[in-house]
Amino acid sequence: EVLPEQYQLPYAASFLREYESFSGIPLLFDLPAGEVEITVRPQNQGLLLYGIYAVAPQRDLSYSEYLSALPSDTPYTGELLTLQGEDYRAKSDSSIRGTNVPNVSVSPQSPYVKLINATADESNKGMGQKLYYEAEAPEDGIYYLSFKYGQPRKTGGCAYRTIEIDGKVPYAELRDVGFPYTGINTYKNLTLDTGVYLTRGIHVICLEVTAEPMEAPYQELLAVVNEINDTGIALKRIKGNNSNESAGVDTNRTWDILQYMPDILERLEGWSARLTAVYDTLKDIGGMEPAYVSDLMLAVQNLERLAEKPREIPNKLSLLSDDSSSAAQLAALTLTNIYEQNLSLDCIYLHGAGEKLPSPTPGLLSGVATGIKQFLYSFSDNMNETV
Repeated sequence: EVLPEQYQLPYAASFLREYESFSGIPLLFDLPAGEVEITVRPQNQGLLLYGIYAVAPQRDLSYSEYLSALPSDTPYTGELLTLQGEDYRAKSDSSIRGTNVPNVSVSPQSPYVKLINATADESNKGMGQKLYYEAEAPEDGIYYLSFKYGQPRKTGGCAYRTIEIDGKVPYAELRDVGFPYTGINTYKNLTLDTGVYLTRGIHVICLEVTAEPMEAPYQELLAVVNEINDTGIALKRIKGNNSNESAGVDTNRTWDILQYMPDILERLEGWSARLTAVYDTLKDIGGMEPAYVSDLMLAVQNLERLAEKPREIPNKLSLLSDDSSSAAQLAALTLTNIYEQNLSLDCIYLHGAGEKLPSPTPGLLSGVATGIKQFLYSFSDNMNETV
């Protein structure tokens, strides 16, 4: 299969939000009573604006408040409803796409041709990206949502999504739903603890990339990286920016660095403590060792080595900010690991409470059968033909 042709929808409506916001919560404006002038200035792209609406802000309900406001608490008891992850109805970013996953448990699957059977995790990871699905509810009732997903990047952590139903987040528990690590080309089922009330008919389910729990550690880490880089630049001014080889500088020379930068030890110790605190915060959020940010502890080791011999700091800028394995570069790589929220979707299930879902792992017999079919097909004259 090949990717379908894309086309742009004639219009869309959305709340005004900060670009790449971690929370995805709309911006609030304190407007005075009476007539207000709003000016929109384009910066880099054209925009066809149909209208601007000012609406009253709404707080998220808790799940208990949501249930108490429903017209009925009748649970759905019908058959399992399945939406294919690659069969989205709309998307907010043209780069989002489907892909073929070579896993016999991912549907649809064929031993003969490559089928688009899931969303590509590397294309759906940026803050604010949205995927829209249509689901037809056969009856009024409370439905539970489950996801067959792959999350291959954050070992010891989660990728996050906020779930909207018909353009709204029904209650607070559907914000920043965490999808734990699964492994590469490995899929698992995740069932939400709470349900959503759907009336009979078609509904739109939206998954938006958000990661509000990650915002505070991300911003703290960004501040540390900037401070380290600024200090590295200041140290170059003291030492000079020529390499030892080209300038013939004595590598055994030491510096009374405290004379030029009296607080350098305090800076190093402060950065070490702050990076360790970021690591511990991510550990608390994920509930396990966050292996995807292990570079943070390597950065801490570099800072501690510099603090042991402060008189040699100007000669060891490679440990601070100059090298690919320096503290600044290691911490900067971690920024990307925290920001990106890679997630691949194979299926979305709507079902009643306690419904048994299809297994997300391939059975031994199905794997063997697929392997035999692929082997036999390799001798076919149709092997290299386009279907």
